[in-house]
Amino acid sequence: MKVQDLDSKGDGVCGAQAPFPGGSVLKVRQTRSRGSLLVDVNGVIRFCSNSVLQLSGFTASDIVGKPVDSFLPGLPIRKGTPGYNVAVTTVLFDDHWLPLQVPLADGSSRAVQAAVVHLDVDGSSMLSVELQWLPPLA
Repeated sequence: MKVQDLDSKGDGVCGAQAPFPGGSVLKVRQTRSRGSLLVDVNGVIRFCSNSVLQLSGFTASDIVGKPVDSFLPGLPIRKGTPGYNVAVTTVLFDDHWLPLQVPLADGSSRAVQAAVVHLDVDGSSMLSVELQWLPPLA
């Protein structure tokens, strides 16, 4: 599966192709106040949208392929616990946003709200993490 960020410039791919057969393309549409991560059920980030990169100051290689809890420490998704990750997504995020702090490349952090949805993509389970950037405190 190829993941494409429709708001990016160039070839539209941010990060790496997720390991799915069939050549499916997941198109991600972003706004300036929201970003997306695609995480496998083992807790590893497979895609990050350009809005996540722009607002965090990190590059795709800083984020993609890393455990999601290294980028979102308060998110209850852990590397290597697929059953737990799917269960937590189903129970904890049922119509709820979780407030988190996202570390930024400059060493500071930014407040976000996160929602996670379990997806079935080409017969494989993935977690879609949507981040809504909150305004900085004055």
